[in-house]
Amino acid sequence: MLNQVCVITIRVKNIKTSIHFYTELLGFEVDQYYGDTIASLKHPNTPEHTRYT
Repeated sequence: MLNQVCVITIRVKNIKTSIHFYTELLGFEVDQYYGDTIASLKHPNTPEHTRYT
């Protein structure tokens, strides 16, 4: 049974607006930026051993 999402890819029109939504409203944190168009987010409740690195 899947009870945690570890990695997901979402294409968005505006990365700044999307990062604001995921960080401010859903509680994610920016893990890393890959240039101006890609970002990796993590949630503080995800166990370290299940995080994609």
